[in-house]
Amino acid sequence: MEVMLCARFFCSVPVIQVLTMANKTRNLSQKEKSFFKKIEQELTSEAAVKEKQHLVAHNLDTKNKGPIKKIWQEVQELWQYVKSDEVEWHKKILPLVGLVYLVLPIDAIPDFIFPLGYVDDAAVLMLIYKNMRDILAAFVESQKRKLLEEQQKEQERLKRQMNKNIRFGMFIAVLAILSFFVTLYLIKLRRL
Repeated sequence: MEVMLCARFFCSVPVIQVLTMANKTRNLSQKEKSFFKKIEQELTSEAAVKEKQHLVAHNLDTKNKGPIKKIWQEVQELWQYVKSDEVEWHKKILPLVGLVYLVLPIDAIPDFIFPLGYVDDAAVLMLIYKNMRDILAAFVESQKRKLLEEQQKEQERLKRQMNKNIRFGMFIAVLAILSFFVTLYLIKLRRL
C-alpha cells in the first residue's frame, strides 16, 4: 500500500507493477516515500518533465561510477528514451523518476557514502529498466532504423551531389576544349 502513493498519478499498469515489485523486495524508507510523493506532485505537465530532463542532462555524466558504471548502458538507454522528442511526455515519467533519483544526492542511501550510496540508485534503475525492457528494445530498434534511413538518405544526397559535380566538371572540360579549338581556329584565321 505504501508504494501506491505514485500509482494514482501514473495511472498505468507497468508503473504500478514496478512500484509493487519494489515493495516486495524491501520496505520503502521514509526518504524514498517522500521522494516519490514529491515527484508525483511535480511531474504533472510536459513543462515539469522538461525541467526534470534538464536536471538529469546536467548531472547524469557525473554518476558513471561504482555500481552505476556496471549498468551504464541501461542508464543510457533510459536517458535516450527520456530525451527523445518522439516519445510522449507522460510515457517518460517512469524512467525520468529513476534518473532523477540517480542524479539527486538525497535518497535512501546518500550518494556521498560511496559506493554504497549508488546501490539503491542502481536497484531502482534496474527495476525500471527490467519493467520497460520491451519498450526500450523497440525504441532502440526504431532509433537504429531511423539512423540507418538518415545515413542512406545522406549517401543518396552525396551521390546526387557527386553526379552534379561530375556533370559540371564535364561541362567545364567540354567548354575548355571547345574554347581551345576556337582559339586555335582564330589564330589560324589571323595568320591568313
